[in-house]
Amino acid sequence: MAGVLGANAPIVLLDYRQSNLYARGVRCLDLYCGAGGAGAGYARAGWDVTGIDQIARACGYPAGRFIKGNVLSWIKDVDWLRTFDFIHASPPCQGHTRSTTLGWAQWGGYEAVNLIPETRDALVASGVPYAIENVEHAPLRHDLVLCGTMFGLGVEMRGTWRHLRRHRAFELAVRLPLPGDCNHSVGRAVGVYAAKGDSVPGGGETVDTLEQGQTAMGIDWMNWRALTEAIPPAYTEWIGRKMLEHLDGTLSPANPWWVQSQGSRYR
Repeated sequence: MAGVLGANAPIVLLDYRQSNLYARGVRCLDLYCGAGGAGAGYARAGWDVTGIDQIARACGYPAGRFIKGNVLSWIKDVDWLRTFDFIHASPPCQGHTRSTTLGWAQWGGYEAVNLIPETRDALVASGVPYAIENVEHAPLRHDLVLCGTMFGLGVEMRGTWRHLRRHRAFELAVRLPLPGDCNHSVGRAVGVYAAKGDSVPGGGETVDTLEQGQTAMGIDWMNWRALTEAIPPAYTEWIGRKMLEHLDGTLSPANPWWVQSQGSRYR
């Protein structure tokens, strides 16, 4: 089932329908929302999600409300940002992605695209708890690094199970634990980016079909281009649930895995 947290992850899910936060409607703002991979995870965790992006994707935004507009213009309104309980941002930073064509096609080069500093400044000024997400080599703090193996994500391909290798770094305003450890010893890795049926530097390969990519990512509504830019909803479902615990005062102190995420194995 798309978006279900992996069976191998040591996860305890709370019933947020019994939470005062859930009853009043906790609001999540999803900046640079794309086709809603991140937003879908927050929605599944119980958040009321609003997404903003300058491009409306053909496959839609199923996570909640969608605003088509310039994110940098919207986030100048700090009072408006403060109407939300949590803010997620996936700002463009194309110079640090594995895909080489997207930055040139959309922005005219790699170094020209890094909206992380401007976005961070606005979120810090708002005082609202936030998460900034990007690829593992992007210039942001690696407070949390999530991988498909932590959630049991992957797909059976050519008769063999392939785990999803998709590291994503998160800079967080709130200290959160990891759901488990990153483990690539469970079989050959598979990726979802660039072209289908391609080899991956350092081992592994990309999926053969769109359907395989959708299964591996836990996303069933996106086309290939949107899928290659997305993050699995399982990642933000985890963060969303932990943020609800934080706001509800039930979050346990971050476990030792959080400290490990600062290490060189993720850099």
